[in-house]
Amino acid sequence: MFSLVLILGVVLSIPQPYSAQDTTAKICGYVYRAGSSDTISGVLLETEDGALTTFSDSAGYYCLQVSPGVHIVSTRATNYTSCSWEATVDSGDLILNFYLLPASAPTYSVKGTVIDDETGMAITGAFVEIPSIGYGQTTGMEPMGTYLFTLPNGTYEFRVSGPGYQNFSAEVTITDANVTKDFSLDRSGQDLFGFPIVLIMAGAIMIVAGSVAFGILLLLMVPVEKKRS
Repeated sequence: MFSLVLILGVVLSIPQPYSAQDTTAKICGYVYRAGSSDTISGVLLETEDGALTTFSDSAGYYCLQVSPGVHIVSTRATNYTSCSWEATVDSGDLILNFYLLPASAPTYSVKGTVIDDETGMAITGAFVEIPSIGYGQTTGMEPMGTYLFTLPNGTYEFRVSGPGYQNFSAEVTITDANVTKDFSLDRSGQDLFGFPIVLIMAGAIMIVAGSVAFGILLLLMVPVEKKRS
């Protein structure tokens, strides 16, 4: 389990095989520049007490040997903002990737409204997420259905979801300017409770087919009276 400390951090957490004989586990991963696939070398990574430290190598990869339990891993790097994440290592090693924002890089706003594709009405309570920085927010009421992020230049994947709607994703590129991007969510294939209509129809067909089969079975069980000659 992870707790968000800054608007940066983990994209992937994958348990790996762990032997009961091992006395230590590992927290490993890559350090990236937020908004890109570029890795960062020379980043200091350390546990909360400073007892365990390491640096990302030329490929941006790092690995910390830790005991199973809860650890807060922090990053420090010249020209990049620092961040910290709480990581729980249970019965296996943990892959923990960090995405760092340049400390001096200018930032720009990305804002917009999430709307219903059919009605054009704003959707309050939709969730807008940027996986590469491990951060998301729920669209609010003032103004209705809107979201707002502040990010440096780069290309980001936005994932948008809402109750009763199909999930949607799109890339947004920031190049030295603020961006306005609206997202439309489609209800097609969903009923009012978020269940796919195709499943409901299949269930209805099965019920009808079962009722017909049961009726035929009852008819076959009824004795037929022979006509008198």
